[in-house]
Amino acid sequence: MSNPSEIIRVALIDNEPIVREGIRSILKPHPTIVIVGEFNSIAQALTELPSLQADLALVAYNSQRVKTQNFQWHLLGLPTLVFIPDPSKAIVLTLHSSDVNGLLPQQSAVSDYVEAIKTVFSGTRYLSPDVISFLNETKLPPLWPSLTNRERHYFCLVTSGLPPDDIAASMNVSTFATRHYRRTVYKKLGISDMAGLTTLALKFGIAE
Repeated sequence: MSNPSEIIRVALIDNEPIVREGIRSILKPHPTIVIVGEFNSIAQALTELPSLQADLALVAYNSQRVKTQNFQWHLLGLPTLVFIPDPSKAIVLTLHSSDVNGLLPQQSAVSDYVEAIKTVFSGTRYLSPDVISFLNETKLPPLWPSLTNRERHYFCLVTSGLPPDDIAASMNVSTFATRHYRRTVYKKLGISDMAGLTTLALKFGIAE
């Protein structure tokens, strides 16, 4: 368990300066949370992070960004908390099924940001109250619970239109592994091809 007075060093990654300024201002009254670096992208952060000794990354999901760039936090080698400017069913489900350490809407209360950072820093996954409510109220395919998180993540990525190589990069696995996920997802959902998978995703609003 972490010490309540222990300093948490945060790397902030968002391509909008005004958003970074807003995050910085809401965290300023909390002296145990220190932003040690601000970056436009994960790629930029990778060049400077080693010297910053950050404890976790606070990363914005950007729906206008190339999709794979939103799923590269594993390259950071840090626990990652993702905030979403415009949450949608597809985005929330995709992120929730990934290996991200925390998830909250950008418009969350200051107390939620602080709790999220402290929770992720302690080694526990964090889902904001809004995200939990969203997931509880979301209608999903009947056999969705039979899928593992990795299979759900594959489902969300493939039905978003990503090609196999990009899916593999986003999941941090080989293309061989993605073929395995495809087979198990098809089998568990009783679907024989990509058209059936896409139809199911569109029916339940998982694909955009």
